[in-house]
Amino acid sequence: MRLYLALALSAILAVTALQYSRLTQSRQSGVFNVEPATPYLHFSPAGPSRGRVLLVHGLGGNKELLNPLGFALAEGGFEVYSIDLPGHGASHTPFTAELAREAIASVLDRLGAETVVIGHSLGGGLLLDLANDRAFSSMVLFSPAPTPIVEVHANRVLLYVAQFDLPRFRRFSAGLGDAVSGTFEFRDVAWTGHAGPPAKPGVIAEVIQWLGGDAHSARTSRRLLLLPVMFLSSIGLGIALLGRPVRPVIQAATERPLHELILYYFAAAAVAAVILKFIPVAAWLHLFGTNYLMGFIFVVGSLLCSIHFRERLHSIPAVFAIGAAAYVIAVPGIFVASEFTQTMLSGGRWWRFAGITALSLPFFVADEILLRPIRPKWKAALTVLVTRAVIGATAIAAGLLWNRDAVFLVLIMHMIVAFWMLLWFAGGLIHRRIQDPFAVALFISVVQAWLFAALFVIV
Repeated sequence: MRLYLALALSAILAVTALQYSRLTQSRQSGVFNVEPATPYLHFSPAGPSRGRVLLVHGLGGNKELLNPLGFALAEGGFEVYSIDLPGHGASHTPFTAELAREAIASVLDRLGAETVVIGHSLGGGLLLDLANDRAFSSMVLFSPAPTPIVEVHANRVLLYVAQFDLPRFRRFSAGLGDAVSGTFEFRDVAWTGHAGPPAKPGVIAEVIQWLGGDAHSARTSRRLLLLPVMFLSSIGLGIALLGRPVRPVIQAATERPLHELILYYFAAAAVAAVILKFIPVAAWLHLFGTNYLMGFIFVVGSLLCSIHFRERLHSIPAVFAIGAAAYVIAVPGIFVASEFTQTMLSGGRWWRFAGITALSLPFFVADEILLRPIRPKWKAALTVLVTRAVIGATAIAAGLLWNRDAVFLVLIMHMIVAFWMLLWFAGGLIHRRIQDPFAVALFISVVQAWLFAALFVIV
């Protein structure tokens, strides 16, 4: 039965991947030979071009995040370029706001004065900063980062802000119209978070139409339907390939009350906050705003492992765990997820992958020893969620008090907590198969490190 399921899921994955590939033939990649060198994706229209568009992502993003918008604009008749800012995606240049502004200006000089610009978050803020000094024909902004401006030199500006965006972003966006020299249109996108509007089919169609393109030619909904099917079928295939447990599942019970375990995690987080006030444990990673987080979970994990550590790494389960991690990285990750975010490692991201793996391992080993044995399983999952929330909140509070460079965590911690929960459940599937706490922790650490190395901003 498991073999038939694996074959069926393989067929679904292959068919949907083939269908999706037929919708992505307009895209090529390259690097603008400007200062600094800027990687890009180029989306070509099928017929005569209605104009040229530059897409600029936000802080912690990459050019792939704007793929739905890039494909749709090309189908609507535009020639589109989507770039990686310094420190992001495939860029080898460390990030600073000044270098990011310079990269955008250099690319615009190459593309021409009539280029339409579209920016999300930091990308929108950088475009507004540029609009102080140079004129644009049309600008589309998605939740632009608050930016000191005198006047926005643009004939037309269309601005979208998400209903659940940060209050500061919403206030800035609402008052931006007074600085625009030309016409200004404002859209409030309901039931959407900060990153949502550039990926919503209705919003994308409206942008195409506003720019004078053919919105009916865009196949955004079909593309966004195929991607989840590809992702879920790849995950299902991985589960089917795991096979049955090699030995009976041990229904162990934790020796400590839940409130005591939560107290351990809170105490470890508090101690980590104090230690990192004086010792930048992971500063050598040179990551924007997330050095602090990596050092934080390393200290928390090391302290928790000192409470109860009786496990050692066994070779066969470790090989299995690394193989499972390789599958997750290669198939759901690089093969599928690369269509909506950066999943490849380039340049200095390889050694950061190894560093993040080493820093994460004690934390996830502690999880496997202290939390995985809790029964029933729903109580274990709830305890994991509570401890993740405690660690995230403590890291943010300590960062705001003692390490202002870590303020960026406020914007992404909720996504990291959600990702940690997904890793917990994925680790449960591996645990059923190999029953080895250290190997499961290794699997989780490798998967997390790969994604973090690919996405975190290099400085």
